[in-house]
Amino acid sequence: MQETNLLLNDDAEAYEAIQEIADASSDNLSLISDEDEDDYIQRKHQELMTSMPWYQRPSLQLLAVASFLYTMSTAFAEGPRQIAVFKQSCNSVADSHGICDPIATSELVSRYNFYSLLVSSIAGSTVVGRMGRLADIYGRKPLLLALTFTNVASKLVKLYFFSHHQNDGLPFFGLLFGDLINAILGGEFAYTSMSSAYVTDVSPVRKRTVSLSLLSGASCIGMAAGPLLNDALLRFTGNDPTSMPQNPHDGLRALAITEVSKVSSAEIFSLRIEFLVSVLAFLYTSLLPESRGHKALEKSRASSFVSTSTNDSARMSLRSTNPSVTSSIVTQIVNFFRPLQLLMYPDSVVAQTHKKHVGRARACVVIMVAIHAGCMSWLSGVSNILIQYGVYRFNWSAGDIGHSLSFYSLARFVVLVGLSPMLNNWLLQKKMRLKTMKRQMDMVDYSVLLTGFFGEFVSFFAMAQSRSASGMLVAFVSVSLASLVTPANLSTMSKFYPASRRAELFTANMMLVNVLNVVVPYVVMRLYNWSLHRSWPSMVLYIHMGIVAVCFFAVVAAKRILRLNKYSTDEALISSAAERSPLIDPATALEGAVNDIYEAIIDDDEEENNEDAIWLREQRTLNKATHWMKRPSAVMISCCAFGVAFATSSGEATRNMITLKLACNYLASSSHTGVCDPSETQLLVSNLSLAVMILAGVFSLIASGKMGPLSDQYGRKPFLAAIIGSFLVARVTRFYLMYHYDTLRFGWIVFSEIFGNMFGGVMSFVTLANCYISDVVEPHERIYSLGLGMAGLFVGLSLGPVVGNFILSKSMGSNKTASMKQSYYSTIDHGEYRPLQFEIVVFALVLIVFMIVVPESRSAKARGKSRSLSRSSSMSAIEAPESAPRPHWLQVLNPNFLKPLRLLTLPEDAVTNAHRRNLPRERIVIMTLVIVDCFLMCLSVPMGQVFVLYGIYSFDWTSIEIGHLLAVSCSARAVALLLVSPILTRKVLHQWCGFTMMKRQYDLIDFSICVIGLVAETIGFLLVYTAPSTNLFLLAMVFNSLSSFTSPALNSTIIKFYPESKIGEVFGALALVKNFFAILSPIGILSVYKLSVSKWHNPGIIYLILSALTFVCLLALITTKKLSNLTRETRPVLSRSGSSVSYENPGDDSIAPSLPSHNSLTDLHRKNSFVQRSRTQT
Repeated sequence: MQETNLLLNDDAEAYEAIQEIADASSDNLSLISDEDEDDYIQRKHQELMTSMPWYQRPSLQLLAVASFLYTMSTAFAEGPRQIAVFKQSCNSVADSHGICDPIATSELVSRYNFYSLLVSSIAGSTVVGRMGRLADIYGRKPLLLALTFTNVASKLVKLYFFSHHQNDGLPFFGLLFGDLINAILGGEFAYTSMSSAYVTDVSPVRKRTVSLSLLSGASCIGMAAGPLLNDALLRFTGNDPTSMPQNPHDGLRALAITEVSKVSSAEIFSLRIEFLVSVLAFLYTSLLPESRGHKALEKSRASSFVSTSTNDSARMSLRSTNPSVTSSIVTQIVNFFRPLQLLMYPDSVVAQTHKKHVGRARACVVIMVAIHAGCMSWLSGVSNILIQYGVYRFNWSAGDIGHSLSFYSLARFVVLVGLSPMLNNWLLQKKMRLKTMKRQMDMVDYSVLLTGFFGEFVSFFAMAQSRSASGMLVAFVSVSLASLVTPANLSTMSKFYPASRRAELFTANMMLVNVLNVVVPYVVMRLYNWSLHRSWPSMVLYIHMGIVAVCFFAVVAAKRILRLNKYSTDEALISSAAERSPLIDPATALEGAVNDIYEAIIDDDEEENNEDAIWLREQRTLNKATHWMKRPSAVMISCCAFGVAFATSSGEATRNMITLKLACNYLASSSHTGVCDPSETQLLVSNLSLAVMILAGVFSLIASGKMGPLSDQYGRKPFLAAIIGSFLVARVTRFYLMYHYDTLRFGWIVFSEIFGNMFGGVMSFVTLANCYISDVVEPHERIYSLGLGMAGLFVGLSLGPVVGNFILSKSMGSNKTASMKQSYYSTIDHGEYRPLQFEIVVFALVLIVFMIVVPESRSAKARGKSRSLSRSSSMSAIEAPESAPRPHWLQVLNPNFLKPLRLLTLPEDAVTNAHRRNLPRERIVIMTLVIVDCFLMCLSVPMGQVFVLYGIYSFDWTSIEIGHLLAVSCSARAVALLLVSPILTRKVLHQWCGFTMMKRQYDLIDFSICVIGLVAETIGFLLVYTAPSTNLFLLAMVFNSLSSFTSPALNSTIIKFYPESKIGEVFGALALVKNFFAILSPIGILSVYKLSVSKWHNPGIIYLILSALTFVCLLALITTKKLSNLTRETRPVLSRSGSSVSYENPGDDSIAPSLPSHNSLTDLHRKNSFVQRSRTQT
């Protein structure tokens, strides 16, 4: 023994080699962390679900149906709803002769849209940050169910106001109240986040982008089917909506609404059917199975309890030391925004593989977060402008709006379902041989993001240059290419975070979106109003093009930061993370390499020993053995999303026209001539939209920060139901305000919209839907599954306007009109309210079906772990008690609703081992992905209004054209998500391009899908601007539908960075960010649109602006590729490689960290883990 010690003392190199081997053995134990347990629990849950009947098994398909129903309920009456808003806005600004200025009407509509988004964002942001946390603790299904319930309630409220104010002005506060109800739990953003979390639960990492794309495609189908079914139903009932009456002296620039009119019975009928669709979505969501397993829920609950106890003890200690500190308002504000810390990729969530280069990972995360949140918030403001732009420039009717939205959603469906899988699998992975990664952004993500941004840029350019209604329609539909961005962005961001923090990540992201939605909609609205006065309404589109360009180059920057190339893999990432020193002798290096191989053979993936992974696998295995009606799946939540989107879009066109009529009546009643100026009517409606966006965005902001974490802790279903219910109440309230009043009730409409967003609104709904999907699908299927959920939304949005127009046509008759060319006081026919009534019925049905059919996606164990993690830090979890009591649900609803945003910063406690090496870069990448995702998501809401206003203003749209807008755009997006996205992902990117799909890393497939989506959206805005007719406008919208790739890809990418137990919290953080953006984007977009109509006399300028902004997002996405070092050589690393010795990567010039010291905390952690305790108990 003495000789051995003497030998070792004399031979320093041999002593160091042995010490390195000992440290490597200790490192292997340290890799058994919370994220490993999360993945293990998830895998066991998935294996358990395989033995279940298909209707009881959580799957992407079931969630896609829910998403389809949800989005269809939101888009079913979009055209009639928009026309109703324009009518009531015209009534509000009409003079004594019943003539309303189209510019004033457009400004009122913009004001309403702005305040609607503001209220929704503020209401949703208060809780959306907790939605992910609750989803991790209690499952995805409860939150999804709650979100669908708020949707039903919101539609019911709006239906009431529309039906009781047919001849009055715009019921401003009543409609805002409906929006408030819709956003009370986060709204559509929270639903998207929870759906994304659901998809990540049931989809493997390598299929996550495609799964998210399929989810988005299902949403697109819902958005496309809604207007189409609405139109068909109106025609079947004999209520054909014809073009809006127009002053013949105005020519092509007669600003749509010039006379006081009454909201027709057909429009009310469409809203009623939309309500029924929302009810159907709610009922289906209630039958959706839970995606998270019992063990994962229990672990989340236990972690939440320990974390809360620790925080309470620290808070009491601080209060005893300095009472003034803890009681200060500043402290409450800081706690309110604390969830946003997650978006900065903090050290607590940094994976072991990113610790060496944590700066790179953090930079990439920040870029992704910035792209997601910024693009979504801006797009939310621009989306409202697009409808106003169509109404203002092309005189869109409710039918035009519905058809445009239907085609747009259908195009997004095609992009997400068809183009996205083809781009991911076939082109990028097979043909180009790009590799996917599990731990960070890869070249597939990079390519998809750039493609989406490029398509979006081109689409907005065409939209801005359009000179006819057809050109505007084509450009509007072509914007669906941007749908590629969101799945890729979400998928990229999720790679950097552990599974147990992903819902918190998404909700923090949504919270940031809601924060931005407080300001961005106002900016957009002001810019739009300024452009209206200067006869340049397309200015906002050009601004959007600039934002898309920024996002494009941001993605490029993220790629450079991560140093991604074609050969980047997870194996190379973990091997690089295992490097200690370049001075190790070859013998030691060889021994370390052999040890790595041995480690890889005995356990090739760190997910195997992770509690979340175990419970998720068990839950998924149980789901497979469950009957399909009781099995949580992506199809179920996609159907719920379809129902919500279908209900929403079915009465949207009629609602817009009725709003315009009420605004015209309002202006005409206050005028001595009884005539409303069309421009003043446009301005009044724009102001209404602005008010709704801001106030609803503020409330959504408050809710979005809570939805994700709460959904992790208490399940997805309750909160989804609450959101759908808020939607229903908001729709009913707004229907009442529009039906019982002849003029625009500005304040009450805003109040109704605020109520509809009390639970986070659309952002929270989408967030929880993403969480739901993440719970029930394998990681490699998440992109496709998340796309399926979004496809359900777009299918609902596309079919809703069709059905709404059909109901309107049958209710109105062929000799009636549902347009707003008149400038004098007019009455609204009762038939115009039929789509709104249908909307309420659909919402109610969706809510009921969701409550009964849709099961919870998160298992009880996963929810328990999320509750435990939410109450403890990584170190305090070691001392957690064996069994923690369930915390009261009110304890998680504390004022610190911004806490989930911390996940988006990729903290240390949420970082997986694959991202610890380059943590700074990973954080930049994840934040960039989040910002791009939020930006693109938030553009959808305000731009929907802008499209309608632009069509009415420039192409003299009626309810038919509005319905066509919804049908075309949503159908295109649905097709893109369901058909194009899988082909693009699997055939093009994976097989043809040879890109590697990585479970824990941002890969080239995610990047490529996001790029394609951003490029499509950038070009789509340009095409919309240049479209000279309605047909070309719709064609441009079809091209723009390719942008629907982006959101699922971004969602799938984002959650790659987080453990499975944090998926709901991550999506909740995303919903929170999106609600921030949803508050800000309508302000800017609608403001720009109002300015372009009133001052510039060029309403299409907004398209140029948005095209530029989308291009900026594209650049940001390219930056993430650089940060992640995505190349064709990028390969997945061996996650279980715990050796401290490995061969160096010649292309990596990074400096190896110093040898860490190890203690007994690792052994303590293993002994106290959920897996170890469950094994010892059995």
